[in-house]
Amino acid sequence: MNLATGVDLIEIERIRDTIARSGESFLQRIYTAAELELCRGDKKIYGTRTSADERGEKREKSACIRVHPRPEESTPTENRSIYFSLASLAARFAAKEAVAKALGCGISQVSWQEIEILRDDANAPVLHLHGAAQALADKIGLTTWSLSLSHTETHAIAFVAAIGEV
Repeated sequence: MNLATGVDLIEIERIRDTIARSGESFLQRIYTAAELELCRGDKKIYGTRTSADERGEKREKSACIRVHPRPEESTPTENRSIYFSLASLAARFAAKEAVAKALGCGISQVSWQEIEILRDDANAPVLHLHGAAQALADKIGLTTWSLSLSHTETHAIAFVAAIGEV
């Protein structure tokens, strides 16, 4: 029997900062369309969080981030800016890293979108592998995967375990 595990922890703020710098191009490079649909947020639902800045002064931060497409990616009549749940994006990013670790390759031999984290009917995370990621799992005999995601106000974590016959 073959057993592989992977774990990854990420600061949610890193995802916020990267999206603020790169916008929709980061989201399109890392996440599948189905993942982005699952991570759509509603600022009214997720609200804001109060935290202390580096000087200890309280400030509010949204749990969602609004993304505007680049001008060349939309027509002037489109209003495609949407909110995404930062915790959901961060947890999926961590899951992709954890899966790559379990595959024994890091993210270098597989693409971000070949590791897809969706939900089942009970809203539990479900892993779907595609392309090189699926081929590598097949090659090393990993057939059954279990995935757990969690987050706090500041961090997201993912843990994966995979088993199979060699």
